[in-house]
Amino acid sequence: MTAEPSVLAQLAASIDYGQGVERRGLGYVLADAEGGKGYEAHVSRLRSSGGELRGELRVLVDGRHVSVGSFNLSSLTARAQTARLLAIRAPQVPWGDVLERLCVSVLAAERAGSPAVVIGQRVPATADPRLLAPMLPAEHPSVLYGPGGSGKSTLAAAMAVSVATGHEVIPGFRPSSPQPVAILDWESTADDWSNLIAGIAEGAGIEAPRLPYLGCARPLADDVERVAELVAEHSVRLVIVDSVGLALGIGREVGDPADAVLRLHGALRHLRVTSLLIDHVAGSDIATGVNGASRPYGSVYKVNAARDVWELRAEHEPHAGVAEVLLIHAKSNLSAKHPPIGLRVVHDGDVIRYERAEVTAPELEGRLSTQRRMHRALASGARTTRQLAEDLGVPETSIRSALLRHPDAFQRLSDGRIGLKA
Repeated sequence: MTAEPSVLAQLAASIDYGQGVERRGLGYVLADAEGGKGYEAHVSRLRSSGGELRGELRVLVDGRHVSVGSFNLSSLTARAQTARLLAIRAPQVPWGDVLERLCVSVLAAERAGSPAVVIGQRVPATADPRLLAPMLPAEHPSVLYGPGGSGKSTLAAAMAVSVATGHEVIPGFRPSSPQPVAILDWESTADDWSNLIAGIAEGAGIEAPRLPYLGCARPLADDVERVAELVAEHSVRLVIVDSVGLALGIGREVGDPADAVLRLHGALRHLRVTSLLIDHVAGSDIATGVNGASRPYGSVYKVNAARDVWELRAEHEPHAGVAEVLLIHAKSNLSAKHPPIGLRVVHDGDVIRYERAEVTAPELEGRLSTQRRMHRALASGARTTRQLAEDLGVPETSIRSALLRHPDAFQRLSDGRIGLKA
């Protein structure tokens, strides 16, 4: 059964004058490029309040500014008054008809929303569901968090280069296809990011991509219209937010602390693109030691609202321009969690290169699973349960549990020691 169109939708379809209304970013444009009058009416920053839809109306004629100001799209009086004002400044355009078409079309589009669909059957994948496997699920928000100085922005820049060019910049991280990427930056500068992108591309032996960059100061939720215009202009499929704390803005003195997080994710949902959110950890989590778990600083909704969450840890004392880092898959709503990934970051002057590596720094080894650490320890020979527990710094019960849960990897030898299966 097909639903009857709303009265507004029927009215929008019946109006037959002027050029059609087009969606642009989070706003709308009505233009008359072919009618000989050369007008453009832009409405943006839409807000619904008290049953009325308000926004900002900007009008151009032949590329010349005519008017800009707040506008109530639901008010017939506002349309009539605005049409009279515009007629004084540009009398060659039938502003009453133009504003009627614009207002009715926008009201119909905003009130219709997304249509309901019937779900319940398996949907075949038409493309790789991740922009950069095993990370970045398409059209979902992901979080990359870790202590300051762990290399989050550098890794995010490497991911941006890989996605934008379609080249495997980080060994084992496979881009599905070249996709446009944008950088939204609250922390650094365009020059810093440009040098970072260029250094990573040079390390990978490829030409550096040209990426749109937006230096930001206001909370993302308050600046989403400007970001949406950037996304639409460059057909962006991945936005990198550096970093979440500043993109949230200053929270209200009273109220739910999760409010800013929910507003941020609401803004990202409007953009309808894949997003990578760079975040920090709580100071107390940094001090929890080798085996301590950590989480993004602040509201639990930072993790709950994201579909994919990764923690990045770096060794404390890198040497000779080489640093080991470990990526830990902290959460996934869309697949099983990926095993920890060890990487080596090589800095040769301004050139940056990523290599796949087994981490050896004690502070990183301690974040690996007991099973993986046992496998590495037993590679040099069989050991008793007590010896393994002492070497790994875990209870003997953890060793026995791993032995029972992974019979395909370990075996109990005739002398009671534990060894690897061939």
